[in-house]
Amino acid sequence: MKNPWKIVSYIFVAVIAVVVLLLVVSVIPIPGNYKVLMVLSGSMEPVIKVGSIVTVKPRQEYKIDDIITFNSGSKAPTTHRIVDIEEESDKILYMVKGDANEDPDLEKVPKENVIGKVLFSIPFLGYALDFAKKPVGFVILIWVPAIIVIWEEIGNIRKELKKESKTPIVQTVENSPGPSKLKLDIQPKEKIIKSKKLDVIKKPSRRKSKSVKKI
Repeated sequence: MKNPWKIVSYIFVAVIAVVVLLLVVSVIPIPGNYKVLMVLSGSMEPVIKVGSIVTVKPRQEYKIDDIITFNSGSKAPTTHRIVDIEEESDKILYMVKGDANEDPDLEKVPKENVIGKVLFSIPFLGYALDFAKKPVGFVILIWVPAIIVIWEEIGNIRKELKKESKTPIVQTVENSPGPSKLKLDIQPKEKIIKSKKLDVIKKPSRRKSKSVKKI
């Protein structure tokens, strides 16, 4: 079973990676005119919860019951549902309403103010995305993953050092010279006997002289 700390760290890094990706796509245009925006109010609950992010894409036409995101008088875009469509002086106007609101919005939305239709939403990630746009959040998103990666590398180095300390040191000597061989000059037995015979000095034998009596 893997270390629970590793599992938690992997999940945390994955969440941060997703937030960083969303931060990038919320600033840089995505091919296909897709946009990622935050929902900071609960006017569309329970369909879209406060703190969610929505992915929107422009359409040539919008229909009743479509959820659209549009530029309003406030700084942040608004996401509401189309409840009626009107045409005045060759301009298309949308009457919109939040699902959690009792009455439609007082101001109608011109078509040129519509950013796009909401394709899908992801709850709660809007909080993380909003936090990431702040200086403190941006620093944390950079330093925390870096610290986790460094800590993991230190742990791996420690494991390798422990393995090396437990492994017995075996010295292998290749091509080591063997014990010196004594060259014995073994001569045949016959040669040894002959050499011994040559070394023996024969001394002349002394005989006792016998006196001879003359008759």
